[in-house]
Amino acid sequence: MAGRMSAASAPVTLTDRSEWQMSPLTDRDYDELTEWARAHVVDVARRSIELMPECSNHDAETIYRVALSKALETTWSSEEGKQLFMTPFGVCRLFWQSIKKRHPNAQESNLRPLFYVAGNITRVMDLFFDINNRAPADENPTGPVAAPAP
Repeated sequence: MAGRMSAASAPVTLTDRSEWQMSPLTDRDYDELTEWARAHVVDVARRSIELMPECSNHDAETIYRVALSKALETTWSSEEGKQLFMTPFGVCRLFWQSIKKRHPNAQESNLRPLFYVAGNITRVMDLFFDINNRAPADENPTGPVAAPAP
């Protein structure tokens, strides 16, 4: 698939033999991924507070303040974003973002278990890098979201 320059969708078959069409992402898709990553940062803080019954109101406010500050710094291509989008949870979101145009009934929550199965993350990320003309992290020191070489 290397060298693909088309903006067309491309097929991917996951280990459960389901077939999907992944489409290149648009600027709007990348904006949505950034908003999702920011919401994830705040959600992790909220869930953490809920798991600490001994947490005072002052401490909870401090945790939220730090989370909101960190969320504003987080983009889909920031270091935090790159780390998130390389997890099964994040790869599932990238996958759903890439298939939702051609598979409008696909639900991200139903896809999530597929990304805890060996092989699916690699298949999806290889195709993601290919159709979006981006270099994988191990080929480009700036990470998985580097702009294509001229």
